[in-house]
Amino acid sequence: MMKGKQTITRRRFLKTAGVTAAAFTLSGFPTIIRGKEKIIEFGAVEPLTGKGAKWGTVVVQGEELAVSEINKAGGIKSLGGAKLAMSKHDTESKPETGITAAERAIQKGIIAVLGTAGSSVAMVVTQVAEKNKIPMVVVTPQDPKIMQRGFKYTFRVTANAEVFVPSELAAIAAMVDEKTKKKVRTIAHMYEDSAYGQAENVIYKRDASKFGLELILSQAYPGGTTDLTPYVNKIKSLNPDFVGLTGFFFDTCNFVRTIKEQNFNPMGYLIEGNSDEFLTEIKKDSNFAFTYLLWNEGIKIPGTEKKAMEVNERFKKQFGMNMDGWAMLGYVSTYVLKDALERAASTDPNKLRKALAETNLTGPKGNIMATKGGRVQFDEIGENKNAIIIFGQVLNGKREVTWPPEYKTAEPVFPVPKWSERP
Repeated sequence: MMKGKQTITRRRFLKTAGVTAAAFTLSGFPTIIRGKEKIIEFGAVEPLTGKGAKWGTVVVQGEELAVSEINKAGGIKSLGGAKLAMSKHDTESKPETGITAAERAIQKGIIAVLGTAGSSVAMVVTQVAEKNKIPMVVVTPQDPKIMQRGFKYTFRVTANAEVFVPSELAAIAAMVDEKTKKKVRTIAHMYEDSAYGQAENVIYKRDASKFGLELILSQAYPGGTTDLTPYVNKIKSLNPDFVGLTGFFFDTCNFVRTIKEQNFNPMGYLIEGNSDEFLTEIKKDSNFAFTYLLWNEGIKIPGTEKKAMEVNERFKKQFGMNMDGWAMLGYVSTYVLKDALERAASTDPNKLRKALAETNLTGPKGNIMATKGGRVQFDEIGENKNAIIIFGQVLNGKREVTWPPEYKTAEPVFPVPKWSERP
């Protein structure tokens, strides 16, 4: 993500709109005919290079798995079995490049945009899609402001920070040391100084006291910095009961290594540990870290109790690793688009937008994410109104769900063992 306000000039938008019009057929919507086969293509606008590449790459893998499943099952049946296809467009993790990537995708004649990791990039990519009246499904970015601009063609599958942070605070406040009966009272929040980190910090400041928690420090740091020692030591000097970190993969690993090196032993700490790569990168030091979880392969979705595990096995067979939360969001977002295409029986953007607004995606139709009632549904501004966050802990090298109770797979270890007492 980049700091600073990103704008799109009127000239650039007019240019985009002009090339976009050329991609539409006389029937009023884009389509590609390859031989006798009708292809319906969406654009995956994601960071495939740059600091967000780890997230963008796995999101696209989830989308690829969904596309292959959909096509093997007969494609879009209401459109004569048209095959779904995906074109990849690299944002390079930069807002300005994200604009160009979105323009190129639209020029290609895609029927919808799926993307894009990085809230600051998503802010401008959604502008391009909205200007061109191309439906966009926001897959992973969490900044609430993305969906608060009155856009009609934009829908978000993942929970936003207004769901993430209160869920985290609720889970932290619910922890109890069974020996001493002590609960978490003081917390510190360390966050990347980006749209993503700042959005979460605003909610930490606003909501901590609602859960009986005192936020004693909000500590920003520059994303990608190689040395977190001064930031960690500042937090350590205040001795909070719990530390929450908002940051990307590199920073997450660096944070855990640093608190170990500095022998910092809070009762617990929260990081972003959704991917298997976190477990393999820092190995046994990943144990006992608390993490919000977008997904867990053992999760039980109403009506499809075994489906999540089955999807994970297919993902592992194709890509050689477990599906993580980001890949899951790519997978579910693709099924959201497929379901809308089936109901719209058209790729006309207005009809497709209407169908997306009426989404009610259940487990049997492709939902494998934890949601209220097991359904993906959008509210009046395009947010997934049923989105929830599960909370977990790394135990014995595996992510376990520890909260909320209905999704629990293991009891949390709390407080976490001191570094000097770990094997």
